[in-house]
Amino acid sequence: MTPRAPRKAAERPERRDEIRGLLLNAIEEVVAEGSSFTEVSVANLVDRAGISRSTFYVYFKDKGELLRSGFEVVIEEMHGSAEQWFAIGADSTRQDLRDAINRIVSVYRPHTALISAADDSSSYDSEIRERINGVIEHNLGRLASHIERGQAGGWIDPTLLPRETASWMIAAAERGQQQLTGPALESEVPALVDALADLLWSALYETARRQP
Repeated sequence: MTPRAPRKAAERPERRDEIRGLLLNAIEEVVAEGSSFTEVSVANLVDRAGISRSTFYVYFKDKGELLRSGFEVVIEEMHGSAEQWFAIGADSTRQDLRDAINRIVSVYRPHTALISAADDSSSYDSEIRERINGVIEHNLGRLASHIERGQAGGWIDPTLLPRETASWMIAAAERGQQQLTGPALESEVPALVDALADLLWSALYETARRQP
């Protein structure tokens, strides 16, 4: 008979996910309260999460590894949420764009504090900094390609410089998420989504659609 694996080993991946979730919630709480990630200690995090320091160190060597692990999960969610926008084509409407922007905002908002913590730690954590730069470059490239595709198809303003336009839009959208939609009340979000959708529609799609 094959011996049964120890219970602790069998449950380790699931337990790690559970512990990570508790600790990431703790990070989001303290950052939302006004503390920077650099000020937060492991002792503070485990106290809020309701776990012991020894349990923390079973799964993470330090709070930087914890943050990097959580940030990867957020990145995957964000990449998925943006695909609806990049799928817009010649027959798409402003409402289609609005729906796509709303999806991005809906995914981003719950993680605003965690993303802020990643930005905070990027000044001294080279792994986080490189990952953030990689995310920005990925989004910039996807949007530039979308603009080029639309220009080739005649449904995006042909006078726009794809990469430069994408750079401005990505920078503005990221700042807007952090300063506007992230901290906004739920009742304020629809108007903010409408404003961003109107801005993007006018800048990218409207001119081409007015041409005969």
